[in-house]
Amino acid sequence: MYEINVKNGSKICFTIDEYIHELFPNNTEKMQIKLGWINIRDNLLKKFRRENLKLSLSEHIDEINHLQEEVSRAEQYYYLGEKHYDNAIISSGKCCESILKILYDIYHPKELERPLELHDYMTFLKPQIIDIFGKNSYHDVDFIRDIRNNCAHSKGYVPDETTTYQIIQRMKLFYDTFMKWQRNQYLIFET
Repeated sequence: MYEINVKNGSKICFTIDEYIHELFPNNTEKMQIKLGWINIRDNLLKKFRRENLKLSLSEHIDEINHLQEEVSRAEQYYYLGEKHYDNAIISSGKCCESILKILYDIYHPKELERPLELHDYMTFLKPQIIDIFGKNSYHDVDFIRDIRNNCAHSKGYVPDETTTYQIIQRMKLFYDTFMKWQRNQYLIFET
């Protein structure tokens, strides 16, 4: 905290809060000023994060490292057999959702009004998914979402081996494409 110097009974050095109070003694005006500065700061941070993908990705290194565990988990459920195909599909959906959460945080930081689901992420990120990974990847994730929803919410839905295998392969392709993309972000900055 800054020391306040006094000259002839008048302050000549103020902290930021004291300075704002001197300029705007009304609490409503002070709050408007603070909220304005907070809004400016948040907008600058959003722009900075979008323009510096390497920094944004580095904030998610733990989540990125965890993705491989989801891929392995889905494969393990698949190899356990028919009774676990639904869990393999649900794990595949979780992996895709985790990737989309990372992308959402990069491209739409601090815009969450409620917890989002896979479909929400896909809706918000459709242009980025198609631009970064291609239209086929978007359709693959949508296929995974559809079958995952059947497994999680439809009583009596039993996925077959072929569908489960396709889900896992599409999830792995999306994961591999994401990992290649994020590695390329680091390479761009190193060269």
